[in-house]
Amino acid sequence: MIWRRWGWFAILYSLVVICIPRVYLGYHYPSDIVAGALIGSVVTLIMGHDKIRIPLSRRLLLWSDDYPGAFYCAFFLVTYEVAAVFENARQILTAAWKLSRHSVL
Repeated sequence: MIWRRWGWFAILYSLVVICIPRVYLGYHYPSDIVAGALIGSVVTLIMGHDKIRIPLSRRLLLWSDDYPGAFYCAFFLVTYEVAAVFENARQILTAAWKLSRHSVL
């Protein structure tokens, strides 16, 4: 949205280097790739509008200015969980669910 030429280059690069090999190797169906591209495009278009982006980001930016240590610690954990496909969070929630279902006599 900022540099149109670089944007098209990034789309072409991700299509050729990331998407097509993942479909070829059987990691994803073509519909997975198309759906992901559509979701990413829609979110990018929505978040590109100031009336939406500014109210959503204001609190996070204020938090990062007021408490940088807590902000970077929290966002490290969030990005780690995204990279780990939320495996740790799922294990914790599964254990908590099992513990809550277990009746104590």
